[in-house]
Amino acid sequence: MRSNALNNGQFMVNVVKAGRYRITPMRWPAYVDEPSGCTGVSLSIMKRNGAQGSDWSTNPDEPVRSKVIELQKGPASLTTTLTREDGKEFGAYYLKIEYLDEE
Repeated sequence: MRSNALNNGQFMVNVVKAGRYRITPMRWPAYVDEPSGCTGVSLSIMKRNGAQGSDWSTNPDEPVRSKVIELQKGPASLTTTLTREDGKEFGAYYLKIEYLDEE
């Protein structure tokens, strides 16, 4: 049984290669084909030498859209905030991160 708890937290990541990454925050596991019910996404990446962030809108009748972001090499904490149609906020439960630059 899923509780749909409105929690948030950080994903601790270690960026092995600097470059462009496609980040997809997800409310449901990738194999679940359900709409997100979310209208907005906020992404914050904290590194020792600074922070970067991005906000974008998404269609609540579809899965959350991806965002391409340039990341620098090294450890970081990544926080997501998804906003539901009713205005309530919570963190993504799943993340898909894809490296886009070729060797």
